[in-house]
Amino acid sequence: MRKLQEIALVLALAAFGRAGVAGPSAGAPSQRPNIIIVLADDLGYECIGADGGETYQTPVLDKLAQTGMRFDMPGFKPPAEYVREMKRYGLLPETFDLAKDPINVYEMDRKYWDSFIYKPASHLAPEGHKQ
Repeated sequence: MRKLQEIALVLALAAFGRAGVAGPSAGAPSQRPNIIIVLADDLGYECIGADGGETYQTPVLDKLAQTGMRFDMPGFKPPAEYVREMKRYGLLPETFDLAKDPINVYEMDRKYWDSFIYKPASHLAPEGHKQ
């Protein structure tokens, strides 16, 4: 964990540390970036409401996610093995072609993990049980 913290610090300093080196020009307002880096260990979709999680209440993180910017790796294409497995689980149609069809990896992962959640049939649920 210590090594991970050191790497995050080095990356933050390398990316943003040079912003104030030259200093603002005379008369120009300071244009310092407003950046928050959230580094978390063992964080899953169920932990943050912005990702659809309902287990915990995270209003501050949800607001940051709504008003901020998420770095979603534009143009990212998952490997063919990932697509093959998503087809195998029935989450992607057999006709899906990675070369021409768009894919939202976050949405696909959410569907994948949701497929493991046990959902009893409504006629088997005990009375008063909320589904």
